[in-house]
Amino acid sequence: MPFLIVVLAFKNDRNVDYLLFFAWLCKVVAAVLLGYIYQDFYSTGDTFSLFEDGQRLKDLAEDNLSAYTQVLLNTLAGSKSEFSIALANSNPRAVLMSLFNSFLIFIFGENYWLVAMVAASINFFAALLLIQQLQKIFQISTTKLYIAFFFFPSVLLWSSGLLKENLLTAGLYIALVLYLKISVLKKANTNYLKSSIYVFLLSILLFLLFRLKYYYVAVFVPLLLAHYTAKKLTVASDYWQNMYFRLGVMLLVFSLLVLAATHTHPNLKLGNILGAIVENNQKMVSETSNPKNLIVYHDLSAELSSFVKNLPQAFMQGLLRPYVWESGHILKRLAALENSILIIMVIYALYRLFAQQRSITHYLEVFAVILFCTIMLALLAMATPNLGTLARYKVGFLPFLLLLVFPSNFKLSTLYAMMSKQLKQG
Repeated sequence: MPFLIVVLAFKNDRNVDYLLFFAWLCKVVAAVLLGYIYQDFYSTGDTFSLFEDGQRLKDLAEDNLSAYTQVLLNTLAGSKSEFSIALANSNPRAVLMSLFNSFLIFIFGENYWLVAMVAASINFFAALLLIQQLQKIFQISTTKLYIAFFFFPSVLLWSSGLLKENLLTAGLYIALVLYLKISVLKKANTNYLKSSIYVFLLSILLFLLFRLKYYYVAVFVPLLLAHYTAKKLTVASDYWQNMYFRLGVMLLVFSLLVLAATHTHPNLKLGNILGAIVENNQKMVSETSNPKNLIVYHDLSAELSSFVKNLPQAFMQGLLRPYVWESGHILKRLAALENSILIIMVIYALYRLFAQQRSITHYLEVFAVILFCTIMLALLAMATPNLGTLARYKVGFLPFLLLLVFPSNFKLSTLYAMMSKQLKQG
């Protein structure tokens, strides 16, 4: 079935992009590989329990549609029902993923591997829509986009299959597509209906993402609104059009909106957010059998001074660990190799920016990505000190970080042209 989806998508295109087809193939293979990793390497895990809960919900829908509807409505309201409590994962965020799985199971059958490949294909096409939009507006090279969203190993693996990260990243990609469409619309009567539809769809999608991973949306939405405000700022004086003024406006609006976002979820209230992070940190530390797989903080407590003191460690270790010299299983060693490549790209990007005096054309977008990545990295690294879990959680912002640091002068056009020529001749 996933193969049929791709064939139908390209059947009328004579200039089939074989590299794109290869990217999709890697995506579905990654979904299968992820299943085997959880089955044989971890012996258990979210992906199979979420699939089994999806089966239970699918059976519930067939036997008692009103009960299934009750589960859906309660989950959207952020609460549990008597039916969801019986699931292996009764947390409303996990139930939302299981509801998505139940929909796929109803359509494609009760085969884990097939459903996982379909879910991976959905994520692939969501990323493809965003890639096309980014190319259209910002003229970003295909090489950078494909590597960031399709071929970077951890992004490829952890955003595939039946995991919440699959649904999260796909939702973020579509949300960005809708936002970019809204932001480029001109003021005209013919665009009011179109923009209203985009806003309506974006609102629904962001609400669902909020129920899935509220902390991502609590940063993502204020950032979009702050960017839109700075982008649409039109004042007659050239001084008010200054780059630093717009960046200042964007930062101010973002800060005010984040303060407002603290009232949207109990864990995001100013009085609770630090405590929630510390509590989650301590819980994960207690559940991790090997202390070598942890980021160890110094006297981390629910005090602002403690967080500020531990921020450098959260940034460095959250982004770069595991290091290449750390011992561990094959997945940990591969993650270490990937981190080494990432730090080289970060250093080179900073060198090009400062030593070579590179200008930044889309400075608002660059600043937005930097804010998003740094805030999410700090929050996730402190709340999720387990390196294995953190590697999975980082895929929500990692593709955007890669777009910033990936060398602009790195091209695969010659190799790609040779591959395409050979494939077409074959």
